[in-house]
Amino acid sequence: MTPFNRDYWIQHITRLVNRDYRPHLDESQALLKEQSVDDFDKDEKPTIVYKQVINEFKLPTFKKGKTFSQVLFDLIDKKGIDEVELYQSIDISRALFSKIRTDDNYRPERKTVYLFIIGMRLNMEEAIELMKGAGYIFHSGDKTSWVIHHCIGNGLFNKSIVDEILIHNQENPLFSEK
Repeated sequence: MTPFNRDYWIQHITRLVNRDYRPHLDESQALLKEQSVDDFDKDEKPTIVYKQVINEFKLPTFKKGKTFSQVLFDLIDKKGIDEVELYQSIDISRALFSKIRTDDNYRPERKTVYLFIIGMRLNMEEAIELMKGAGYIFHSGDKTSWVIHHCIGNGLFNKSIVDEILIHNQENPLFSEK
């Protein structure tokens, strides 16, 4: 860990979270806006054109990315992490870890993904890849997401400090009970 003390990290990460956290995105700032068909004039209503597919042509198929399990175990192998030590250090049950290993379609809770990110000391690229495998992103409207994001960015993987920062930001801790 870096030479700064616990209070420094709590204050520093909290400032970063408060700077970046956006609980309510104004509709004018949204990238995509929802529109109803009733919002259009009679002559301007959008139309959908359907094309017939000839038997000799195949529709394009899109390969789904790696699953959470595949990404997780690739990272465990790459980093040379002992699986038993990992799930014990982040307080994941043996049964849950076994389920993740055997079920390729298992989708963990966001909290579980955060536990693995901190427990495995992943860099930002690896963390994003793991989140993507689980079907999540770092969300701008979620304080816990910002705390984890900034802890990774600052190389802060001490479980008790991460929990203190979360509690300081009125969020539930990951590794301990509130």
